[in-house]
Amino acid sequence: MRGSTVWISFGMRSGTPGAHDSERQSNVTSLAIGAYDGDVNETKGRWWLHALFVVVALLHLLPVWRVEYLPTVDGASHVYNATVLRELTAGTPAFQRVYAADLRPYPNWLGHAFLWLALGVVPPVVAEKLLVSMIILLFLGGCWRLAGVVDLRSRVFALLAMPLAFHVLLQMGFYNYSIGVAIALFAIASAWDARGKGGWRPVAVTAFWLVLCYFGHALPAAVALLFAIVIWAISVAIRGWKSEWRQGVAFVPAIALLLWFVLQPKPPGGHWTWAGAVIWEPLFRVAVLLTFSLRQLTFGTAIGILFGLLIAATLALENIDWKRRRLIVRERDAFLLLTILAIVLFLAAPLSVEEGLLLKARLLIFPYLICLPWLSHRMPRILLAVVFAAVALGNVYFMRECWKRSAKDLAAATVSLSSVAPLHTVVALNFDHSSPHSLLPVFNHTVSYAFAERRLIDLGNYEAAFGFFPVAFREGVRRPPIIDIETHPGDFNPDAYADVLDYIYVWKMPAGAPLASRLAARYNLVADGGDAKLYGRK
Repeated sequence: MRGSTVWISFGMRSGTPGAHDSERQSNVTSLAIGAYDGDVNETKGRWWLHALFVVVALLHLLPVWRVEYLPTVDGASHVYNATVLRELTAGTPAFQRVYAADLRPYPNWLGHAFLWLALGVVPPVVAEKLLVSMIILLFLGGCWRLAGVVDLRSRVFALLAMPLAFHVLLQMGFYNYSIGVAIALFAIASAWDARGKGGWRPVAVTAFWLVLCYFGHALPAAVALLFAIVIWAISVAIRGWKSEWRQGVAFVPAIALLLWFVLQPKPPGGHWTWAGAVIWEPLFRVAVLLTFSLRQLTFGTAIGILFGLLIAATLALENIDWKRRRLIVRERDAFLLLTILAIVLFLAAPLSVEEGLLLKARLLIFPYLICLPWLSHRMPRILLAVVFAAVALGNVYFMRECWKRSAKDLAAATVSLSSVAPLHTVVALNFDHSSPHSLLPVFNHTVSYAFAERRLIDLGNYEAAFGFFPVAFREGVRRPPIIDIETHPGDFNPDAYADVLDYIYVWKMPAGAPLASRLAARYNLVADGGDAKLYGRK
């Protein structure tokens, strides 16, 4: 495989009289700019790296398929709303009276569409496992694709990124965002491949990946678009406008969709502040890995140090001519520029009352991914591959054990609804979202698994209430305010909704809570699963 590389070198040269012109002048700064065709050799005979990557990637699916329920925060909600879409498609009147499909071109469609298709052939919990398996493999495939986009020999660094497959946003159940991150890697790689190529095919490929990324999640799409534009601008500066203008057309559809999204009457976000927003520690400690145990910060710090050492080694091997004492800058260093840009985006991102640190977390993953193709292949790849694979497998084992412990607790949250007949209305009141085996509030929406399996109509469905999802409540549907039942379940008034709510589900209601007496006036306790109780209307 051949690629065009532009190099720029700055250095101080000294010479003696009579030497060649380039060496004759002393203490003169020289600027040499040129272009050459460099061989980016296919790793012939390196089938072992491909085989190792595939085996380790498939082993990442072990945690997914060894548990009944996945210990995420919002995953169950996405499964439930895909079930709602199936019911709407089937024309189920009880669901049609409460819900409607929102067919506008919002992000967050890809995950729901995948689940909608899967639910046609498998149960809800299996559909979710298929989706998460697809996300993990797509992410790892994107790392492989991006890592080798400059030089195929650098694909060894895709193994380094493997622990990031279980990043905190995936554990939060932000499936659409996770899909968007994976697709963003393919979009950036396509933008790089399109440099210097004529015709419209590269334009169409880049545009496709960017639009597909948008329908996963808006933020990864915006980041991928920004990085692709930077790559294009550098290529225009090197090769000229005439040969590169077509690639700019690839950005138009994604820009139009993102503009449409941010100009909606109720854009996401909230009240933003930059006070305390510049925080370095999560970057150095790879805090995006923090999900189940504080020990993961130690692991993340080790990964951060490893990234730092590899960056320093790459600078020494690729960007410094030690013999002539000069700095060398090549077109491949665009990815170093993008890494710096990704760090700046993370540091500059504001905080929000609604989002908390989640905007930061959504941006934190990109510096570690965008630097992969820049890292030098001129390091002992066999040794690196073995070390990276061992680290990745160790992380898989750790996550598998964490998921197994958490999944046992999650099953207890659904048992009280096992005998409820379908098509009844219900709302969930959750007094405790925490888990003894996770740092994340994994009990936020666990009961939505049972709602999906029993085909119940959830009047406390936050996705349908907040917008920006494929499912919305119909106008005029009487239902409790979502914020109230999410944040103050003890203040719920059963009398106000007794005519529209068939069942009320309660998780870990404190003994002697005033809500218990209010429930007893209008509802009977029909199922008692200990922490999980179900009340049916009298």
